[in-house]
Amino acid sequence: VTNTPTVTNTPTVTNTPTVTNTPTRTRVPTRTNTPVPRPASFYKRGPFNRSFNRTMPVTLSWQPSARATRYEYCIATTGPACTNWKSVGLNRSVVVYGLKRNTTYVWQVRARNASGVTIAADGRWSFTTMR
Repeated sequence: VTNTPTVTNTPTVTNTPTVTNTPTRTRVPTRTNTPVPRPASFYKRGPFNRSFNRTMPVTLSWQPSARATRYEYCIATTGPACTNWKSVGLNRSVVVYGLKRNTTYVWQVRARNASGVTIAADGRWSFTTMR
């Protein structure tokens, strides 16, 4: 009798790690809405203050104001405060019709944007129409 060895196969266990994707959090920057500053200071161009014998119609004009999104002007015959402002968009001049002869008018212009208003730095100007 010969003894033959019995071979038994023992399975080998191999542990394969499972990869789990863990998301990395990225910071989203906080957005702060910084308002645009008011329009910059600016000056009028004409008609010059206290000018006389202006022909009609009269053209009011002014320099540009940085950050302005529109301009408004006011013209009146009396009073220090303007109450009837008229928008002219981004135009920097306006022709005013319907003025009376031999009359003194005061005028002012202001620049506007979402943050506020800047009135022309040289104050109210006046002019007198021709006789």
